[in-house]
Amino acid sequence: MSPRKKGFGTNISGRPPKDPMKKVGTPVRALVTKPMANLLNEAARQHGIPDPTVRGIVASDILRLYMYHGLIKDGLMTPEVAEDPSWDSLRGAGLV
Repeated sequence: MSPRKKGFGTNISGRPPKDPMKKVGTPVRALVTKPMANLLNEAARQHGIPDPTVRGIVASDILRLYMYHGLIKDGLMTPEVAEDPSWDSLRGAGLV
């Protein structure tokens, strides 16, 4: 078997990747109390966001949803930010 070729202009093996700067996977951590985690879970359910199945106590989508609306409220939501892949799962669920 021949070795995989690197994508044009990248250092990543395999099929040509998406822009590495747009890869969703940078963890952002927020420490909350158990009662706050319970409230976030309730809010997630109200928006149709399922409970996390693998890791964590709170679904990441509810935090991203609040960040999205916070950026709008703070006047920081630009067209480029609105198109960021961070919001893909929210778009897919019809939440933004």
